[in-house]
Amino acid sequence: MPPPYTETLVRVHRRSRHRGRLAALAVVAALGVAAAGAYLLARAVALRGAELPGVFAAGVAVGGLDRAEARARIEAAFGRHLERPVTVRVGTRSFTIEPAALFEVDAAATEARAFAAGRESFWPRIAATSGLFEDERTVEPVLRMRPDAPQTLASAVEGAVRFPVSARVTMEGGRPVVRSGRPGVRVDAAALLEELRAVALTGESEVVAPASRWFPEVTTADAETAAARAEAALAAPVELTLAGERIGALAPARLAELLRFQPFGGGYELVLDRDGLAALLRPVVASKTAKPVDATFEVKGDRIRVIPSRGGTRLAPEKAAALVLAAALSPSGRSAEIPLAKAEAGLTTREAKALGIHEVVSAFTTDMGASSPNRIHNVRLLGDLLDGTLLEPGETFSFNKVVGPRTPERGFLEGQMIFAGVLIPSIGGGVCQTATTVFNAAFEAGLPSA
Repeated sequence: MPPPYTETLVRVHRRSRHRGRLAALAVVAALGVAAAGAYLLARAVALRGAELPGVFAAGVAVGGLDRAEARARIEAAFGRHLERPVTVRVGTRSFTIEPAALFEVDAAATEARAFAAGRESFWPRIAATSGLFEDERTVEPVLRMRPDAPQTLASAVEGAVRFPVSARVTMEGGRPVVRSGRPGVRVDAAALLEELRAVALTGESEVVAPASRWFPEVTTADAETAAARAEAALAAPVELTLAGERIGALAPARLAELLRFQPFGGGYELVLDRDGLAALLRPVVASKTAKPVDATFEVKGDRIRVIPSRGGTRLAPEKAAALVLAAALSPSGRSAEIPLAKAEAGLTTREAKALGIHEVVSAFTTDMGASSPNRIHNVRLLGDLLDGTLLEPGETFSFNKVVGPRTPERGFLEGQMIFAGVLIPSIGGGVCQTATTVFNAAFEAGLPSA
């Protein structure tokens, strides 16, 4: 009979063999995990500056490309895509336009979207990096509108759309003539731009423009109303009075020359040509008006006093035009009182006194010597041109600007000038001496030269 411990030894031996197999499997598993980890790490390192596998941008496969290559491929491929013409239908009319004229692909922004695809969190990144799972990711391209896109689209629309035309009324042959208006189509340009952006992304070849019926600003009825008022204004002459006295009349033919139709409030407003009417009236009222006189300065010894200005009267053109038109449209009387207005001097007494000119600051005299009559004439003419010139603080005096060109047309006579040490004939002889005298007066006053 065998010893009692034999069976026990056998059982222990069998258990030991089972544990060995488990240990071997664990080692293999550990090696497999390490190898997978090393593989994933190597893939992650290789793709850290590149697009992940399975990524498409703007319809272009960019997976595995570095970022610069991806940007270049996106720009080239979608740039060609934008050059495909799109037909825009506006009612029964149409025109074609290339989206590339309106938009350009923002390759940098599009590539940034592609680079972020698959990197949103840990597990999607592992799946994309491993390459073991087929998981395509498509990102939409980013389009950037060109700065001149609105103008480009407006030009294209203008060539295909029938715009509304306002009715017009003009004076022809002394009578008002109406030209009828017509409705048209208005295109919502901003909405059309967005629709063209959408089809540029999808690749569609046609779009219907958002449009509506558009009526003219001035209808034919509006123009006919204005024409009827013009006919009433031309029905008879308009009497003109000044201070209650009749000074003349405007015949219908002359009124017709002055009538204008001015767009206003969705119609036409009847107005008179103010400047044209003033040109007719000024000679008529000239005897009743007076020119204003500027304040001047009188020199007595070393003291200076202000000679007061005088106001005048003048025609009031705007009021005159309004009163004449009102008379022409009046159903009861066709007489207009021509208004006059005060005319203020260019330099008033108050303004002259405010300059603070009380005494002579500087004076300088040069001797004319033996001068010809022409030279004396020129010097006197220059004195008249310079007389009364006011130089306020901070202003710069220019002799040539004040005197102007010395020409026969302006009254200058032939004198003499020194050229290269020789006296030669010259228009405006005497200018040099006058300029020298003025300069010396300014120099003695301590005024700086520019």
